[in-house]
Amino acid sequence: MSRSVFLGPCLLATSQILLFVALLLKNPAVRKALAIPILFINLSIPFLASSDDFMMAHTLGDTAFIYLLNASDILLLNDGPEDFKMHGQKVPATRLSLFERVKWAANLMFSPRAIGWAHGPPPAYLRRRIGQQSSRRAFVLRRVLRALCDIAVSDLASYVIFKLSSSRNEPYTNVSAFLTRRLAYLALPALVYSGMDTAYCLLSACAVGFGFWEPQDWPSVYGSISEANTVRHFWGYVYQACCPSC
Repeated sequence: MSRSVFLGPCLLATSQILLFVALLLKNPAVRKALAIPILFINLSIPFLASSDDFMMAHTLGDTAFIYLLNASDILLLNDGPEDFKMHGQKVPATRLSLFERVKWAANLMFSPRAIGWAHGPPPAYLRRRIGQQSSRRAFVLRRVLRALCDIAVSDLASYVIFKLSSSRNEPYTNVSAFLTRRLAYLALPALVYSGMDTAYCLLSACAVGFGFWEPQDWPSVYGSISEANTVRHFWGYVYQACCPSC
């Protein structure tokens, strides 16, 4: 049985336990210090928890990537207990009782996209951020070009997945097989991302091109990749702001 069957989930659980403990602490220096082992654990999973099973490989890789972004957002790019408040919360989490901090930390960890939290992007900001005026022709052209880029990414990810399946029985010491298995951790997320974005871009281009909607009615599903430095930015403003009202 592959060692990743036990090692991978254990490493993921350890990183989440450390994150939960960090959120309960009142000392900001200690919280920042705990971010180091949390990030190290998630970054080491593709190398320490190798698996010949593709589904196991991409599941571990996807989960580690999400946990990495989440911990970076909460502990490094922001000071979670000081900056993040639920709707109606009057004081920072550091001023709450231990029992209230436990509930606060659990709610934060189970809602990484900021749904129900005061730091989620408001609808007014959403309209200003991505509802910029644009001509129909320019809008359609940009969306078609983006769809073509997504298709290229999808083809590359599919090729990596194919190479993984063909090199599954190669010796683990083979450098090509080693690198291909590591790329599998990124291939499936890229395939899902590009697939969703391609369909949305083509649909929005048709809807605006035929005059059924205005360009500002079709903001991007995801935020700009150049601004993907937090979980909120990575998943995009539309995806965040639309979910609470669905």
